[in-house]
Amino acid sequence: MITIDKSLSVRKQKLLTYFRERAGESLEEIRRTYSSKEFKKQAMAINKAIAELVIYFSMGSF
Repeated sequence: MITIDKSLSVRKQKLLTYFRERAGESLEEIRRTYSSKEFKKQAMAINKAIAELVIYFSMGSF
């Protein structure tokens, strides 16, 4: 679980880099799976990927 303390500011760049990389990977996969006309399915898949990432992160797997 993420702890909110003074060291969070030190880890900020690492956390941002991690989230950006994971988001990029997920977005690539979603774009390969759904066409641009299937924007609702894309949005649902993006929301699901974000939720999974939050759960993964909150379990301390980072």
